[in-house]
Amino acid sequence: MIGDVDFVPADFDGTAHLAFISLLMVVAPWRNRGIGTRILKLVENKIRMIGRVSEIHTAVQLNNLAALRFWQRKNYHVFGNPKLRPDQTLVLYLRKVLFISD
Repeated sequence: MIGDVDFVPADFDGTAHLAFISLLMVVAPWRNRGIGTRILKLVENKIRMIGRVSEIHTAVQLNNLAALRFWQRKNYHVFGNPKLRPDQTLVLYLRKVLFISD
C-alpha cells in the first residue's frame, strides 16, 4: 500500500451539494511523484459524476504546511478560522467550488 483516501461523495453533514475528503495520504517514499494529484483527480471525477455536488471541502492540520500547499495548488482555498478538534489539533478547512469546466 502506498496511500489511502477516504471521502464522502455527497450529502456531507446533511448538505446535498457538499462532498468532503477526510483523508488523502501518500506514504513518504512515494510522495512527490504525482500520485496524490492522480488520486485527487479520480476522487474529484467520481464526485462530479454525482451531478449535484458544487463544493468539496477538506481539512488540514495547521502545522502541515506541505499538505496545505498541496491543496492550495489544486485550487482549494482556506475558509474561516483554524478550529480546535477534539484530539486537540488545530485544523484549517479548505474548499473547492466545482465548475463545469473545472
